[in-house]
Amino acid sequence: MAARSASSVSAANAAATITIAAVTGAICKLARLDAFTSAGTSTLTVEDGSTTVWRSATGEVGTTRVAVTWTKPLEGNPSNAMTITASAAGSGNTVTVSAEVEQIGA
Repeated sequence: MAARSASSVSAANAAATITIAAVTGAICKLARLDAFTSAGTSTLTVEDGSTTVWRSATGEVGTTRVAVTWTKPLEGNPSNAMTITASAAGSGNTVTVSAEVEQIGA
């Protein structure tokens, strides 16, 4: 599978989540992600299966877009889903997260 872009916009006071479904034998590689809020702050988390493999500083994401790029993509384990979450940004606020991810062996 070629690299693809995925994005998610939350409802007010909810998390935004991108999930790359598990495929037997396939590996997810995350090259880039970015996020911003309408107001308030959010924290980004990347999980490989149920294990957190990367987390931004608490409240790092705000109204100014935060971008994270890995020179060597963040790689998951074979057959695991990859989940990227931007936490809720507070009452009445939304959060948007986008990612550039590739699933090898799918």
